[in-house]
Amino acid sequence: MFKEEQETKKELEQVYIPATEEDIVLLKRVRFPIAFKNTPHEICGMALRVGQVHIAGNKQTLYRLKLRKNFARRKTATLPTFFILEHGVFVPYEEWCTPGARKGGHT
Repeated sequence: MFKEEQETKKELEQVYIPATEEDIVLLKRVRFPIAFKNTPHEICGMALRVGQVHIAGNKQTLYRLKLRKNFARRKTATLPTFFILEHGVFVPYEEWCTPGARKGGHT
């Protein structure tokens, strides 16, 4: 596995949260800062709203996460998956829509 692929895998295993406590404001914003769950006051990148999905009558917003770090000569990297914001935590879309893939399933 290449170093860049290893870094991406490591970043996908992190838990990301919005770096703001203004939940109502998040619904209207196209982009907002994010942080690692274990360091919520240190901004590590941005969440970008990219669309919506409708599953079983529920409308969910899709996000891409763009991290600010040094990735093989680049200062930022967009994680190669979509995310859903659920209970204040970003969950990979594939994990969110697969029943039993995570604790509690999706709501």
